[in-house]
Amino acid sequence: MTNLQHYKGHEHLLARLDDLRSQAERYHKCMTSNFLDEEETQIAKRYLGKQAQYKVYGGYEDARRCKVVFFPEEDDFFDIVCLAANYNNKYTEIRHSDVLGALMSLNINRDQIGDIFVKENKIIVFINQNIADYVIVNLTKIKRARVSFEITHDSFDLTYDYKVFKKTISSERLDVIVGALCNVNRLKAQKMILAKQVQLNHVTIEDCAKLCNNNCTISIRHYGRFIYVGIEKSTKKDRLLVTFKQYI
Repeated sequence: MTNLQHYKGHEHLLARLDDLRSQAERYHKCMTSNFLDEEETQIAKRYLGKQAQYKVYGGYEDARRCKVVFFPEEDDFFDIVCLAANYNNKYTEIRHSDVLGALMSLNINRDQIGDIFVKENKIIVFINQNIADYVIVNLTKIKRARVSFEITHDSFDLTYDYKVFKKTISSERLDVIVGALCNVNRLKAQKMILAKQVQLNHVTIEDCAKLCNNNCTISIRHYGRFIYVGIEKSTKKDRLLVTFKQYI
């Protein structure tokens, strides 16, 4: 397919995709990957291009963690289920990391788990169908809260909450924006970028001078995920007043 030098570090992923595609074509049946993170999903899309019949799906529209599903003759095969549980949030606050940690404590690999939402008193998890029963039986407590998961087909508000804030910056360079978001100097921001701690639109980038476009996504390890909304105005000192959204 495409020159593999452009996908250094992801050779195992590409080999797995090639194997799944080959099996789907050889045996005329759907084959699916495990859950991929957003960077892996972007790489898969770029690598496969239009040379294979496939879909990217994570259990609901606009999912972050997705599977690549190859389907040479049909497109109705998906092995993702949605589990939901209520909990009493009056005494215990449960976060995304708490749910993920509880799942992985059951010796479940991260690539078996899709997106996780905690909305008020409800926990929603997308997961591989073949481990759903195991999770239902064994995951009965998260932190101090008792939980009882069940498979659901209900519709939920699966949007992420965010806060809006403004910063004044000198330019739209990635290192300048990272420095402003993390409240560090430019040199420190450049070291973070070169250490592969920053993703731009879900792809790790090491170009400190890369310019950020309106509505691009910036993910910074240990700091969170942001949307660069764009420039609101220029100041009298020729600096830029810009708007960000931060997912919470």
